Amino acid sequence: MAMVTMMAHIAQKCNFCEHDAVYDGKTTFGPWAYMCENCFTLFGIKKRGLFKELPKPAAVIQHEGMHSCIACGCILPVEDFDTYVDKQGKERYMYLCRKCAKRIE
Repeated sequence: MAMVTMMAHIAQKCNFCEHDAVYDGKTTFGPWAYMCENCFTLFGIKKRGLFKELPKPAAVIQHEGMHSCIACGCILPVEDFDTYVDKQGKERYMYLCRKCAKRIE
């Protein structure tokens, strides 16, 4: 069975200063990076095709003890979601409810 990867649009942090990123683009150092407005001014190559403005993150509806699934759009109790630990060591809920995750497997 083919594996499907679903990505939720989340706010990216600037690779230089940890502010919210506004651009994804090529830098004067060579590699591409997520950059805030200020770091893009300092390090970004402002040439068409070498950067793109990031979309604004979608609003997340939060209710105490509830979480929304990006596949079915339902707002369900957190017990219906698996958890994972992010890079900062914080426990978070998966983006898919267990029902949708099983359907994609």
